[in-house]
Amino acid sequence: MTEELEYKYEVKVERRDKPIRFDASTKEALREAGMMNNNKLKITGVSPKMLKTMKSEYVECPVLQGQVHFVQCFVCPNFQSRLNRMVLCRGSPIAGAPAPKPGPETGADGSDARQAADTPEAQGSSDRPVHVMMRPGDAAPSGDGQAAEPAAGPAKVPAAEPDAAKPDAAKPGVPKPDAAKPDAAKPDVPKPDAAEPAAGAAGDAAADSAAKPAKAPAGPDAAEPKPPKGGAKSAAGKKRGKRPDAGRRSPTKEDVGITETKSGDFSEWYTQVVLKAELADYAPVKGMIVLRPDGYSIWESVKAAMDAEFAKAGVRNAFLPVLIPESLLTREKTHFEGFNPEVFWVTHSGDAPVGDRLALRPTSETLAYSLYSKWINSWRDLPLKLNFWNTALRAEIKSTKPFLRTSEFLWQEGHTVHATRDEAAAQVDAMLGIYRRVIEEHLAIPAQAGRKSAREQFVGAEYTLTVESIMPDGKALQMGTSHLLGQNFAKPFSVKYADRDNVEQYAWQTSWGASWRLIGALIMVHGDDAGLVLPPKVAPIQVVVIPVHSVRGDDVWRAAGDLADGLRRDGCRVHVDDRSNVTTGYKYGDWEMRGVPLRVEMGPRDLKSGTVVLARRDTKAKETVGYEGVADAIPAILDTIQADMLESARRRAENLTFESDDYDSLKGRLSGGGFVRTRWCGNEKCEALVKEETGADIRLVEAGEGAGPCVVCGSTSASRALFARGY
Repeated sequence: MTEELEYKYEVKVERRDKPIRFDASTKEALREAGMMNNNKLKITGVSPKMLKTMKSEYVECPVLQGQVHFVQCFVCPNFQSRLNRMVLCRGSPIAGAPAPKPGPETGADGSDARQAADTPEAQGSSDRPVHVMMRPGDAAPSGDGQAAEPAAGPAKVPAAEPDAAKPDAAKPGVPKPDAAKPDAAKPDVPKPDAAEPAAGAAGDAAADSAAKPAKAPAGPDAAEPKPPKGGAKSAAGKKRGKRPDAGRRSPTKEDVGITETKSGDFSEWYTQVVLKAELADYAPVKGMIVLRPDGYSIWESVKAAMDAEFAKAGVRNAFLPVLIPESLLTREKTHFEGFNPEVFWVTHSGDAPVGDRLALRPTSETLAYSLYSKWINSWRDLPLKLNFWNTALRAEIKSTKPFLRTSEFLWQEGHTVHATRDEAAAQVDAMLGIYRRVIEEHLAIPAQAGRKSAREQFVGAEYTLTVESIMPDGKALQMGTSHLLGQNFAKPFSVKYADRDNVEQYAWQTSWGASWRLIGALIMVHGDDAGLVLPPKVAPIQVVVIPVHSVRGDDVWRAAGDLADGLRRDGCRVHVDDRSNVTTGYKYGDWEMRGVPLRVEMGPRDLKSGTVVLARRDTKAKETVGYEGVADAIPAILDTIQADMLESARRRAENLTFESDDYDSLKGRLSGGGFVRTRWCGNEKCEALVKEETGADIRLVEAGEGAGPCVVCGSTSASRALFARGY
């Protein structure tokens, strides 16, 4: 096989009300290609539902110059990819096809004007080769790289072998490695504002920009397509050719970028972003997920930010085992009853019963406090402030939602012991402040802080403080909680100390925690239709440098590496994308989907003019700056992005926060989603009525707002509550 022909045609896919019947010649060709058996279509990786849809679609084939089924188009070697309802066709000659008619894109002699424009002579300094795709039975290409006269044969759908029928490029929305750039191939149809491209990477990449997928590519195959195999000789000498990988499956929803909009099916959009941006994947066990490197990197950034704050507060890290004896878990009965339905139990060690059942940690209060009772003897041992980074496991997960609702999750839980209630209460306030600072300053998510109602507070606590944020779909998410446990655990677990007068006293305790739900909030608050949008402080990669029209070892490649080295010395997390098996447009779409805050584009013309192009992920704004000072400017730009993302998220949250002074308006507001602030008397019956009629909870209670009537019963209220439906 020779190298592939860069696509020349964009063909619209039309749909009919009823499936199209295949004629005899089509069936014969499909059988020859191994795509049909017993008159039934069989294409690996394509579901019956998708096949049915494909049979209802047709295209006007630019090579056969006639109407064909999309199935015919799909199995044709000329098929490159499909973007929504547009097929990219390579336009290689097909045996028996009529000569193309002259037209706006065809020369008077029938030659393709766009192909001519893509030659080195037409493009001046361009050295991009014109590739040709061959089918079994076609003649070999001539020395000038153009296809020779095709072998004689019937004018029917090309019966390509399975290897050629499903090339790598047959993934909708994923540009073929080294595929031609549409704009460069269509000089007579310039893009808006592209007639005179500006100097710089924008100009260097003008030919590549149209190859950028409408939706960013996804999945490990798309993110790093395998280099094609095969080879052919050309007039210029021996070159390694490219041929489609054998055995590749047909395109599915998993092969393309984000196919759902954020304003459409929000849940589907969220799941696609998690999976396709490669933050996490589903585990073989129901209710559990696998954290992938980028997802874990974000968690590490959150952990580092919290650890720095914890250290300032005098908190140290420690570790606890995952197994808790049932006898310990049941010692504080109220606490245990709240968790009992969610507990996983270990009953056997090999084939032998373990005796006292072992719980897989739902939370660590009981285990930690049984140890604290051994470690604390005197007032000199106080305060004891420990934090544990670990996992918690809770059953009864009806539907898994990555980062938001899983049977096992990463979190931190802190447990402190104090001599007085006032010290413990101050610790509760301090930890809530830490959560709010990390959430706002590092995750760029605005948060509301307050106290949980008695109905919603932590089981076994005197009271619970919470940090809550509103998500774009109008639901609230609990971001972190801090609990004053009082002496509710100290007494059953004998956490006591001898005071300065040598009198034995029960200690006062707190607990506080936040989980990887913060990553879920990050995705929902900042993401857009193209994928992730990450704040620089927690982004695994803060800056991606993309050399345009560059190969390893050339001047552009070296300049990109020098820039990256300078940024690393300044503490930036930077990556140089010098992949040669994907197009520049593909790279842009890939890094957009992964949410990298800042992209640096640089090509030969940039190098000559001493400039680079910076593209922000949050605003998609571009600017051209000098190469010499860019390494010093980028850290300040990242700080600006961080601040702008918080301010933008704050405005969106304010638009989802409402006030209500009567019950009917409260119910109306809650039906549309968002926070609704209103007066509440503190009676649990009023809270339960709102929950029953609207599905909304009291997310937090704000104190000190002055007296007023309760929105439900009309009695005097000295506080306001934030109601919302929650995750």
